[in-house]
Amino acid sequence: MKKLVIIDGKSVFYRGYYAMGNLSRKDGTPTSGVYGFATIAMEIVRRLSPDKVVVAWDKAKTSTRKRLEIYPEYKAGRVKPPEDFFAQIPLLHDLISALGWGFLECDDYEADDIIGTLAYQAIHSSAWLVYIVSSDLDMLQVVDENVKMYRLLKGFSKLEEMDVPAVEEKYGIKKRQFLDLKAIKGDNSDNIPGVPGIGEKGAVKLLAQYGDLDGIYNHIDEISGAVHDKLVAGKESAYMSYKLAKIMTDAPVSLEEIPDLKIDKNRIISALKDLEFFSLVRKYNDELDKLDPEGAHKDVVSRIEKIMGKVEEKKAEEDAAKIEIPKDLIIRNDIKTEMHVDEKFAEEVFKNPEKIWDVNQAEFLIDPLKRKNSGTQLGLEFNEDLEKKYREERAEFNKDEKLFKVYTEMDLPMIPFYIKPESSVNPS
Repeated sequence: MKKLVIIDGKSVFYRGYYAMGNLSRKDGTPTSGVYGFATIAMEIVRRLSPDKVVVAWDKAKTSTRKRLEIYPEYKAGRVKPPEDFFAQIPLLHDLISALGWGFLECDDYEADDIIGTLAYQAIHSSAWLVYIVSSDLDMLQVVDENVKMYRLLKGFSKLEEMDVPAVEEKYGIKKRQFLDLKAIKGDNSDNIPGVPGIGEKGAVKLLAQYGDLDGIYNHIDEISGAVHDKLVAGKESAYMSYKLAKIMTDAPVSLEEIPDLKIDKNRIISALKDLEFFSLVRKYNDELDKLDPEGAHKDVVSRIEKIMGKVEEKKAEEDAAKIEIPKDLIIRNDIKTEMHVDEKFAEEVFKNPEKIWDVNQAEFLIDPLKRKNSGTQLGLEFNEDLEKKYREERAEFNKDEKLFKVYTEMDLPMIPFYIKPESSVNPS
């Protein structure tokens, strides 16, 4: 079967924007959301080798009109992002185009509905496996035998694969009951009211006994006490919430009209360099050779790039070797974890917060998907591997002063304050 990847564009873009801080090009153009989007989306595509990729987007001012007709308070209270968020959207469009992906938005239908419509078409054609990339749990409605969701967790560095068994295990219901669950418990993020006073546990219990929303209200007389009264009072709200939460599958989009994915390595590399995402260029350069066989034969350029890559790699090693380690610098893989288990070490950090270097945190900023759990190095003595890693990371930061500023002025100063309340360590 062919593979279709559908990316919930704004959901992924939001995560990148808020996870990466104030990244920008040298000219000051903000790029944090685009960087986050590029990082996670390119990794998904690399892993899945899809035949088509499309980004679904909420069209400004018009995508929610149908739902606002049902409930004028739908999504009320959401805070508008800062201006630099919107300033990045044209850059995102350019990147999506360079990647060879489709882009869809339309009046009266949200990105969720576009995703639902494309997934519906794919399922009924029996020719596609569908992979949805999003942080929005609404998408679990669409999960099916041939539809999986990659849900973004903790910024965008971790992914949770959700299929039908995973949905049922997570919520303790049948997958087909997911929409009924949301109709009862509501959704604060979208301002969907549900049945006031009945939360997820109560809703799961009702669905286990009566099957779905209709089943609950068809047996309302069998339900007693406060739950009965809340259901009666909230009946209209429950059915309205059902309509609000239901993903539409009739958006005016066509799977057949989305072009097959064609990788143009040189165009992608050029776009990433224009955005100054040099770490992604290094990460995906060889991968793009595999995905773009023709590009591999565009030849002289490709070979020169590889030669230059080796030269740059050797130069990077030489640059790193020249970097001196400041006296008494505390270098660790994971300072926060070690502070929890070692009171003396925590006291040392509190006394000298300006003399710490967290290898894992630095690695996350430089390349968010590369960080691995390498364990905690205990004790205050230097470790040769950690010294080498420090030099390499410091050399990378030398290429991006703004990223280094995020690390030294935002990330590192916060580390001493991550001790849990139950810790025995006293920062004073």
